[in-house]
Amino acid sequence: MACTVFHRPARRSIVATVCLMLTLTVLLLPAAQGQSPLDSARDAAKAAHAARAEAEKTLAERIAAEKAAMERAAAEKGAVQQAAALKATAEKELAAKVAAAKAAADKLAAEEAYHAIRDAAHAAAELAKARRTATESLAAVNQAQAQLAAVQSAAEHARAESAAAEEALSATDIDKTAAAKAVEVKKAAAKAAAEKLAAEKATAEKVAAQCRTAQTSLAEKTAACRAAQDRAARCHAEALGGLPPLASDQWNYAKARHLLVRAGFGGTPDEVQKLSEMGLHAAVDYMVNIYDRPVANIEFDPLRLERPEPWESRLEPLIEGRSLRDERIARERRQQAELRQWWLRRMAESPRPLQEKLTLFWHDHFSVQYQELYRTYMLYQQNQLFRTYGCDNYGALLRGIAHDPAMIRYLDNHRNFKNSGNENLGREILELFSMGEGHGYTEQDLREASRALTGYNYDPWTEQFVFLARRHDETDKTIFGRKGNWGGDELVTLILEQPATARYVASKLFVFLAYEDPEPEVVERLAHVLRAGNYDLRPMLKNLFLSQAFYSDRAMATHIKGPVELLVGLIRDIGLADVDYRAVDSATIQMGQMLFEPPNVAGWEENRAWITAERILTRYNLVANLVERPSADIVGLLEGRGLRTSQEVVDYLSKACLATPPSEAKRQELAAFLGELPPPDQWAAKRNQLNARLRAVVVALFSTPESQLG
Repeated sequence: MACTVFHRPARRSIVATVCLMLTLTVLLLPAAQGQSPLDSARDAAKAAHAARAEAEKTLAERIAAEKAAMERAAAEKGAVQQAAALKATAEKELAAKVAAAKAAADKLAAEEAYHAIRDAAHAAAELAKARRTATESLAAVNQAQAQLAAVQSAAEHARAESAAAEEALSATDIDKTAAAKAVEVKKAAAKAAAEKLAAEKATAEKVAAQCRTAQTSLAEKTAACRAAQDRAARCHAEALGGLPPLASDQWNYAKARHLLVRAGFGGTPDEVQKLSEMGLHAAVDYMVNIYDRPVANIEFDPLRLERPEPWESRLEPLIEGRSLRDERIARERRQQAELRQWWLRRMAESPRPLQEKLTLFWHDHFSVQYQELYRTYMLYQQNQLFRTYGCDNYGALLRGIAHDPAMIRYLDNHRNFKNSGNENLGREILELFSMGEGHGYTEQDLREASRALTGYNYDPWTEQFVFLARRHDETDKTIFGRKGNWGGDELVTLILEQPATARYVASKLFVFLAYEDPEPEVVERLAHVLRAGNYDLRPMLKNLFLSQAFYSDRAMATHIKGPVELLVGLIRDIGLADVDYRAVDSATIQMGQMLFEPPNVAGWEENRAWITAERILTRYNLVANLVERPSADIVGLLEGRGLRTSQEVVDYLSKACLATPPSEAKRQELAAFLGELPPPDQWAAKRNQLNARLRAVVVALFSTPESQLG
């Protein structure tokens, strides 16, 4: 409230001025009316006294009003301050209550998840026990049936001998006494065999009943285990703030194939069926727990890779014309082709498909161009880094990249010294590798991150990481508002503490494995799981592969395969053997994807970027070239599957080659082209002719738009 405040001297001046004006008025007025001066003076004095009293009264009222206004203002100010204090206290209490409620909810969720996981483990143990019992019962049934068949055969043999003895007794030229005795013996043997047969039948029936009971128990335990696993997955996801899981009863063959394609490169219909029969939770565990399975026995000998001598590295810039470097590059290119072919074979044959799929993802995420290096050994080391940590821990992987000779060379960090910095590696680590462009950092952070990486170098001969301490900037650096003498390892720790990092990594992985433009809530939930696991990737991958989002309509059969995914998927889907990986390597290059040679540091563009009018024809033709090779034994894929008609063969091959079944018209067309098939027992004799027709069907299936999706 605004009010006017008068100082005391000013108040006295106002009163004096008013009195003077009234006095003059009184003195002048009687003179004009002819009144005596004394009377005029008395009247003037009275008037002045009255005026002064009135002025003092007015002044007192004003002072009182001012005082009241000041008191009201002070009271209002006090009330505002009190209200602010009360609000702050209330907000603090509310925050404390919210935190307490969240802690209580988290504790409750954690306890519920713990009990649910424990119950699921108990149910799994009971299921394993029931499965063993059912297996043992089935073995007992088989054994009982075999024994029954043997006893039945013996009983029939005894009956036949008894009948033969009775028939011999009627002959006239034998000893009747001896023959009668033999008949009695044979009859006794037949009777004993019949009794034994009856006992074996009773035993077999009892064992069969036990087997039926065991099978019923197995079905019940399976249902109970899956229900417990559903509850455990749901509680665990809620405790971590992750994605809601799919229910086990929604799991089917199509979803199993989707998992095998996205978490790997696909597989034959038999492999998909095996995954489908496992159930959702066991299938996801099978794909993610890669260390439960052996490594691929496909090794690459890095010791035979040629590397430049130290003197050669130093002399290269000084030699003009066709130099030693040109000869070395020619050797390097041959070695690089061998490395590409080795990796393609690993992707096609590894028993750990997720490991190779994520190695491909990180190869694209942490892009390095071979033609900028011409160092095959460096790229082999980096590829093994992705294979080692790509399914393990993102923090360890990022630390490895900060020490990776190929990345240091590619982004010029071997020229990043104190007082002579190079920002390439520091910039890309923040912008492309961890946080995403423009998320959670400033230009100052970029510069300081580059200073933290000074002295991170490599030895040109051994091609191993070296730290040049004398070239490292040891002064304090301020990164994300925190000051310290940070180095590269501390930089990675600071990056992992930023919320933007988990969101960026979760988003990139989700887009690669599920679908583009994910909902913010989906990304945030995956980021929660990633942070809760201290950047361990497997809990996040399990949450993703169990989630409803992963099996939604947005995800299934919507991903356009890259060239490597397409050709490696073809090899896995139809079980090609004796593959010429030089031809596969050449085909991927012609389709626009040369391993170890992404277009730039941002990697390859995905999905629709792979498909143009020219490229789609190239894809169809190159796939046909691979399938039509004599080594492609499609008959071998079909043998022993119980397939007899052309329709059955087309359906089986469609399940192998396509994420979605072909139209009925296409199905009938392919069956008509295949024509009548010989009986399966004649397939081996007519393998060459039959393979030629079957390869044409596979080529036709891979020449459809559906074949490009996964």
